[in-house]
Amino acid sequence: MKIDFGDIGDFDLGLDLDGFDLGAPQDRHQNRYVLPKRTRKVASHAVNFDHAMDLAKALGDEIMAGETVHALLSGNFIFGDFFEALAVDQNIYIDELIISTLSISAGNVLSLRNLLRGDYIGKLDLIVSDYFWSHNRQNAPFIYEHLDINDSFQLAVAGTHTKITLMRVGPPPLMKR
Repeated sequence: MKIDFGDIGDFDLGLDLDGFDLGAPQDRHQNRYVLPKRTRKVASHAVNFDHAMDLAKALGDEIMAGETVHALLSGNFIFGDFFEALAVDQNIYIDELIISTLSISAGNVLSLRNLLRGDYIGKLDLIVSDYFWSHNRQNAPFIYEHLDINDSFQLAVAGTHTKITLMRVGPPPLMKR
C-alpha cells in the first residue's frame, strides 16, 4: 500500500489490504478483528438527580438490555454512591463496569470493593486521569489492595478529565449470589 503525502513524499507501508474489509462479515477463526455486535437501542432519556439513591430508584425498574441513559448530575451528587445504590438496593448485577474519572476517593474504592466481594460486579475497569496519577500515585497500592479481587479488576491511566461510566447489566452467574 502506497500513500502519497504530497510534498513530503510517498510512504510504502508494505501492507496488502486487497480483499480486507472490516465492513464484511468475518470468520472469527480466520481473523482476530470482530465487528461490534449490533444492539437495538431500547430507550434514551436524560435524567437529572441530586442524590444517588433517587437515580438508582428511578432506573431500577427501567433498565433494559441495550438501554442508554444520559444523566446530568449536580456538583453535590456523589457518583460512587450510585453503583452501590443501583446494585445492592435495586438488586441489579453489573456484569461489566468501566469507570473513567479524573480521580477516585478512598470511600469510592471501598464501595467498589464491597460490590466486587458481594458478587454485584463481574468485571471492573477503572481509568483515572494522568493528573490524578501524577499527584496521587502513592494511593495506587490502596486501590490495588482493595480492588484486585479474583482477577476481575484493571487500572489504567489516561489523559482524560471526564467522568464516563459504561456498564452492562445482566443476570448474575448461577454460581454466585
